[in-house]
Amino acid sequence: MADDRVAHPAAAPGELRRFLLEAQPLRGNLVRLGAAWQELRARRAYPPQVEALLGEAATAAVLLAATLKFAGTLTLQLAGSGRVRLLVAQCTDDFQLRAMAQHDLLANEVVDFSALVGSGRLAVTVASEESNAQYQGIVPLTGVGLAECLEHYFANSEQLPTRLRLAADGTRAGGILRRCWTRAPKTWCARCSASTTAGCSAPRR
Repeated sequence: MADDRVAHPAAAPGELRRFLLEAQPLRGNLVRLGAAWQELRARRAYPPQVEALLGEAATAAVLLAATLKFAGTLTLQLAGSGRVRLLVAQCTDDFQLRAMAQHDLLANEVVDFSALVGSGRLAVTVASEESNAQYQGIVPLTGVGLAECLEHYFANSEQLPTRLRLAADGTRAGGILRRCWTRAPKTWCARCSASTTAGCSAPRR
């Protein structure tokens, strides 16, 4: 497995790893946020569920920004009719991170994801510094969590099957993004732990 470590996204002890499984058509990014997550938490107090969602969004923004091949900014914006009315997480290509949320959830309330975000949309916007161009994809807020919403975004906008896992709490935040480099778009092969009959045509190494 090839492993490219970048000790930046969240500074001490944050970490970004780009990986490639040479025996399988899988590659991706893994991130653990450090000081940046604690700085975001220190700016404003949120109920635990809102804080966790904000941490997941910040993690996702870093994971997606790590895929940029030009100088620019990636922004995730969640806007819905639930208890979290608006959530924005933004990360630049050099991993400058910021995030905020507007909500009316009480500190001791516990609700599921559908009640937390309600009906609405998730927008992913990429802005290039060099050309001033913007690219945006929008998907509805569906599924059981933010990771599943983003997987729907990838399914609609990318040619490569993508899986995402996110987690955050009051002490840490992290996630992993992996892609299956098959020649059959938008399907997962059996070797990549997926449910498809298309199979993977990528050659073994």
